[in-house]
Amino acid sequence: MSNINNILSDGEDGFSDDDYLHYIKEDLSPEEAYHIEKEMMEDGFVNDAIEGLSSIKNKEAIGASVENLNRKLNKIVQTRIDKKRKRKLPSNQWAIIAVGIILVLVIITYYIIHLNGVK
Repeated sequence: MSNINNILSDGEDGFSDDDYLHYIKEDLSPEEAYHIEKEMMEDGFVNDAIEGLSSIKNKEAIGASVENLNRKLNKIVQTRIDKKRKRKLPSNQWAIIAVGIILVLVIITYYIIHLNGVK
């Protein structure tokens, strides 16, 4: 999905969310409806999405429902992206951590050799 703000974004077939909404409202020509029904048979996700939107009784509220879903989905995705960015250490911090570990190991090794070798 190239556009995370659009839950019914264009697929390979070129159908837009408006095409799906017109299908639900039965505003398409029989040929256009056939192509969408063909896609519904091939793609279970599209089938489930259209069935779910078709279950809404007020057909005029579908657009608002889709916008609401888009906003919620965008918020969830953005929250996950932000959390992932916060957890990620910049590359120079990894180098500093590696140098610190090596330095501690060298100091420990020095003391072990120095204490055992000076008797």
